[in-house]
Amino acid sequence: MSRSTSGCMCNWRFTTYQETKEEWLPIIESGLLHLSQSENSVMQLLRLSFDHLPTASVKKCFAYFSNFEKDFVLDKQLLIQLWMAEGFLQASDDEELEDIGNSHYHILLESSLLEEVIDYDNCLDVDVRFGKMHDFVFDLARSVSRSDSAREDHYQSRYLVLNSSGVEAEVNLNDKFTSVSTLDWLESVMPGDILAKFRYLRILRLLSVTSEVLPSSISKLIHLRLLEISYSRIRALPESICKLYNLQTLIILESGDQRIGMELPKGMRNLINLRHLSFFTFDSELQMPKGMGQLTSLQTLQFFNVGKGKGRTIGELGCLKNLRGRLQIRNLELVNGKEGAQQADLLKKPYVDDLGFQWGSGNREDDNDENVLEGLQPHPNLHSLRIRNYNGGRFPQWLMTMAVCKNSMDASSSTRLNKLVKLRLRYCKMCTEVPALGLLPSLQFLELKGLENLKSIGPSFYGSADDYCGLRSSRNSGELSSNLFPALKTLKLVKMPNLIEWLGVEATPTGDGNEGLRVFFPSLEDLNIKMCPKLTTAPSNFPILKKLTIEKMDQLLPVKQICSNATTLNDLWIKGMPELTCVQDDCPNLIDIQGCGTSLKKLDIINCEKLSELPEDLHQLQALETLNVMQCPNIKSIAIPSGQHGIKFLRELRIVDCSGLKSLPAEMLHSRTSLSRLAVKRCSNFESFPIDLQQTPSLVTLLLSFCPKLTTIPKGLNPLSCLRVLSIGPFPDLRLEAELLSALASSSVRALTIVGWPHSNSLPEQLQYLTAITLLRISKFGSVETLPDWLGNLGSLERLHLIDCEKLRYLPPMAAMRRLTKLRFLSIADCPLLQESCSKSERLKISHIPTILIDDERVDLTQL
Repeated sequence: MSRSTSGCMCNWRFTTYQETKEEWLPIIESGLLHLSQSENSVMQLLRLSFDHLPTASVKKCFAYFSNFEKDFVLDKQLLIQLWMAEGFLQASDDEELEDIGNSHYHILLESSLLEEVIDYDNCLDVDVRFGKMHDFVFDLARSVSRSDSAREDHYQSRYLVLNSSGVEAEVNLNDKFTSVSTLDWLESVMPGDILAKFRYLRILRLLSVTSEVLPSSISKLIHLRLLEISYSRIRALPESICKLYNLQTLIILESGDQRIGMELPKGMRNLINLRHLSFFTFDSELQMPKGMGQLTSLQTLQFFNVGKGKGRTIGELGCLKNLRGRLQIRNLELVNGKEGAQQADLLKKPYVDDLGFQWGSGNREDDNDENVLEGLQPHPNLHSLRIRNYNGGRFPQWLMTMAVCKNSMDASSSTRLNKLVKLRLRYCKMCTEVPALGLLPSLQFLELKGLENLKSIGPSFYGSADDYCGLRSSRNSGELSSNLFPALKTLKLVKMPNLIEWLGVEATPTGDGNEGLRVFFPSLEDLNIKMCPKLTTAPSNFPILKKLTIEKMDQLLPVKQICSNATTLNDLWIKGMPELTCVQDDCPNLIDIQGCGTSLKKLDIINCEKLSELPEDLHQLQALETLNVMQCPNIKSIAIPSGQHGIKFLRELRIVDCSGLKSLPAEMLHSRTSLSRLAVKRCSNFESFPIDLQQTPSLVTLLLSFCPKLTTIPKGLNPLSCLRVLSIGPFPDLRLEAELLSALASSSVRALTIVGWPHSNSLPEQLQYLTAITLLRISKFGSVETLPDWLGNLGSLERLHLIDCEKLRYLPPMAAMRRLTKLRFLSIADCPLLQESCSKSERLKISHIPTILIDDERVDLTQL
C-alpha cells in the first residue's frame, strides 16, 4: 500500500505541477523514505499527500468527505454542487464555479486521495462518474476534518442526519442543532414547522421521506443553496419554494418508472440564481413553468417539454446561454417551422453535448417536421444525438451530410459533427434514406430502430471519401483516412419490417497513393439485428466482430454472410428464426458456425421452432464456454460422434423448454473439469441422465427441474465438493428425490430449491439431514398443510422461501422455529392460508425474523 500510494503521489506531484527536483527533495526528506510498512506509516504517507494539496480550498473539499459513511459512492456532479453550496469554491472572472470544482476533483484523483468508478444510467442513457474512497483515505478525511459528522445526538456540527424510520419525527432541537448547514432527512414524516428552525441551512436533502407535502416553511431557509428531494411521496413543490433566491441546485429523483413527473411550481422563474435543475421524467405532458428562459444562470436542464402559449415555447431555450451537458426537447410538433426551431439557438450552445429531439407519436404533416429539424442544427461539439418519432420523409441537410463537405474546396461550408460518439434514430417511420455516417471519425454507437419505410442501406450510408474534407490522420495531416466507420463499436438495426438489403462497399483502393484497400467497420465489435424479417443480404467483412445478436428474422442468408468470415466472434445469439432447421454443413437451411470455431465462447439458440438437431461437429468449438439451448421443441438429440468427448472448455450448459429432447449423451460431459453450471429445465419428455458427475468436479450449480418423465438421476453426486446450488423436482417417482437428497447428506450444498406436485402432502424426510444449507426454497407442494418439526434441524438456515403451497397453513411448532437462530429472511408467496395464519396463530413463531415478505411486499408484524 505504501509503495503504491507513494508511486501515485509522486506521479501526481511531477506530472500535474511539474515541480523541480529541488522542490521535491524536502518532501522526501521530511520522512517519506523512512516509513515502515505498517498501517501507521500508510496514514503518515497519506497525510503527507494531503499536506501538499495546492490550496486550502482543495483541502476543505477533501475534508468534506468525513460527513459521509465509509464505502460511500457519490455522483461527481452532486459532489461538486455540494462543495459549491458549502462555499468551498471561490468564483473567478474566467472560470465557472463548476469548472473550479471539476479541477479540485481531478486534483484529488491524481493525488490518490479519491477513486472514480463509472456506471451506466439506463434512464438517462449516459455514463455517470462517481467518487469513492479507500478506507485508509476516509480515516484520514475524518482525522483532518474540523467538524464531526453528527448523528442525532452529536452537537457542535455543521452536518445533521435525522432518521425516524417512517414515523413522524419527534426531535427536541436546541440552538446547536439548528445551526447546522447541512441536513439529511431520511425516511420519516416531516412536521410542518420543523424546517423553519434550521435557519442557517445551505443544504437540505430529503431522502425517501414519507411526507406527501413539502412544508411551506421551506421559504424561511433564505441561505439554502442545494435542495434534493429523492424517492419521496411528494408530487408537487409548493410555490413558497420560489422565494429561495439563493438556491443554486434543485435535485428531484423519482421512484418507479418516472412516467408521471412531479409538478414544478409556477414561479420557477424567480429562482434567479438557479444553476442546476437535475430532474428527469418521461412524462411529455408535464407542463413546464412559464418563463424558464429567465433562469439565465441555468446550466443543467435535462428536458424541456415544449408547450403552447407565451412563456412555454421553444424560444425559452434561446435565452439559456449557459446550458451544459444533456438536454432532451419534446413535443416538437408544437414548434412552427424552421424559424420557430431556430429560436432555441442550439448552434450557439457549445457546452450542450448530448441532445434528444422528440415529437409526439400522432400523425401530422411531414413538411413541418423536416423544417423543424433543419432549424435544430446543433453545435459541432455534440457528442450524443437522439431523434424519435420524426415524421419527415428525409433528414435535413445538416444530418444527411454531417461528415461531408458541401464544397470540397471550402471546409468552412461543411456541417461536421466530428465529435459525435453516439447516434440513435428511433421511429422515424417515413424516412427512406439514412444519413451518410461512414466518415464520422468519433462515432462509436449507432442505432437505427423503427425506420419502417427504409428498404435499403446502400453506398450513401458510408459516404464518399472524395467529398470529405475533415478526416485526417493524426500522424500525417496529408493522409486521408481509408476507413469507413473507423471508430464504430456497436451497431443496432432493429424493427425495420421493409428493409430488404444491407449492402457493403466494394474493396476499392484507398485513393491516397498508398497501397491497400479501404476498410469498413474496422472497429465493430457488437452487431445486433432484430425484427428485420425481409432482410435478404448483409455485408460479410467484419474484421474484429465479437458479438452477434440475431432475432426474429425470416431469411437465413444475411446471417450466413455475416458469420462466413467471423473468425473473431466470441458470442453468438440466435433467437426466433422460424426457418432455421439445423446448424451443420449438409443442411440447406444452415447457419455455418465453423468459421468461428477457434473463437466462439458463447452460443445461445432460442425459440427456433424447426431446429431439429445441433451439429455433430459441436465438439470442434474448442473455445466454447457457454451453450444455451432454449425453447426449441423439435430438437431430438445432441449428437457427439463416436470417440469424441464433447466440448473441452465448457463451463455452462443450459437446456430449457426443449420438449423433444429425451436425453443428453454421456460423452458430452466426459472429463469436463471446467463445467461449473448445468441446467435441464422444463423438458417434458426428458427421460434419462446417463452422466457421471464425477467427470465434472468443478460443478457449482445443478438445476434439474420440471422434467416429469425423468427416470434416472445423475451419478456421482456425493463426491462433488464444489456443489453449492441445487434445484430439483418434481420427479415422477418420489424415490428419485429421496435418492438424490440422500446422496447429498454430507455435501457442500448451501442453496436448495425443491419443487413438488400439487398432490404432494409431505416434504422428503431426507431434507432434514442437509444441515449446512443457508437458503431453502419450497415450491408447489400443493397438499402440504403443516411444515414438519424436523425443519428446525436446519440450524444454518438464513433464508426461507415458501412458494405456491396452496394448502399450507402452519409453520413448524414454536420450539422448532426458535431453533432456526440464524434465520433472517422469510418470504411467503402464493400461499393464501399461511398468509392469513401469519396475522393470527403463526405470528409469534416468526416475530424474531428481521425481514418478512408476503407476496413480495415487506410486512411489519405490528401492522398485521
